[in-house]
Amino acid sequence: MTVLTNILTQEPFSPEVLLGGRASPAYNLPCPQALSFGYALSTLILENKAARSYPSLQTLGFWLRPANLKQMIDDHFAEDALPSGIVFQIPPRNVDVLFGYNALLSLLCGNITIARLWHDMNEEQNLLIKLM
Repeated sequence: MTVLTNILTQEPFSPEVLLGGRASPAYNLPCPQALSFGYALSTLILENKAARSYPSLQTLGFWLRPANLKQMIDDHFAEDALPSGIVFQIPPRNVDVLFGYNALLSLLCGNITIARLWHDMNEEQNLLIKLM
């Protein structure tokens, strides 16, 4: 069994297992740290010269702008929402930066996010990982 399989099959499962036994931090949703991360990533993507040649990265950077995230939060976040715990994603290979959108939405909701990525990522995907 893999380490992840061992962690996820423990009874009862709790996110503290992934945090090395530490209690999960208390979150105000949307998670302020995730908002800061999204804003910073937006700036990095939009100002990076190499990222300018990838339209999907530019779209992600534009989507992460503070004004857009604020509008999305105002439209979709419930005041009494609670984190679900852990989100495990296996994004499709043919949508280069989809894992970036999924990961940030999950983080905004206060979740621990695990993404299984490909061993032979393309230049665009490697650049996004580097910027993250």
